[in-house]
Amino acid sequence: MRQSYKKSHWYAIDCLAAIPYDFLSAIIGYHTLFRFPKMIRAIQIPGMISRLQKNLLDCMDVAMNEAQVSSLAMFLCSFLIIVWSSAGWNAIRQNENAYESVYWAFTTLTTVGYGDLTPINFPQTCYALFVGAIGATFSAAIIANVTSFFHDVEISEENVDHKLNCTK
Repeated sequence: MRQSYKKSHWYAIDCLAAIPYDFLSAIIGYHTLFRFPKMIRAIQIPGMISRLQKNLLDCMDVAMNEAQVSSLAMFLCSFLIIVWSSAGWNAIRQNENAYESVYWAFTTLTTVGYGDLTPINFPQTCYALFVGAIGATFSAAIIANVTSFFHDVEISEENVDHKLNCTK
């Protein structure tokens, strides 16, 4: 099992994420961007979800349908986007704590923000616009995905309801 793990692409990503960048930041100086290699592990999310599906089916005889898989992926992506956005906000605003950064990221991604934490200079304004655009796009994707859950209609020649609607 160890040899197959070392040959997989998971091993390279995990090795990059396991490097102790805290020691490097002690020498060079702290910077939030040293956390970026740890965030690369997000590439593994689709593979983890498919392995979870396979293991649930093999071990417990539980099958996940497409709606459950999509919901899990949307939740994980939402969580990661909030974390990454707050890390970026914390990187450009050194005087804020993590709670304020997560609060700013959540309100900016889900709405247009409340206005209590605002950008002060041009780079912060550009970053806030970028995060707001990502939030609007991601919200539209979530709404489209949820709508598709409720709109699973079989449109085929065998579907009697579809035939009746087409002949009206």
